[in-house]
Amino acid sequence: MDGEVLRDDQWERLREFVPGGRKGKRGPRSDGRRFFDAILWVARSGARWRDLPEKFGPYQTAKRRYYR
Repeated sequence: MDGEVLRDDQWERLREFVPGGRKGKRGPRSDGRRFFDAILWVARSGARWRDLPEKFGPYQTAKRRYYR
């Protein structure tokens, strides 16, 4: 798992720039850190959203949030 996700110190620097984490109209929004890690995984691997590992949550959620 090393090299696939952000370290805690890296996330603390980026946290304020990643929207989300508040409660939305339909319930709590997805975790910002997991979302950002998903973006990094897709960028590094060059894979499609559909190939996103389950540890990042449903690929549809990350894809929808990215395009929004």
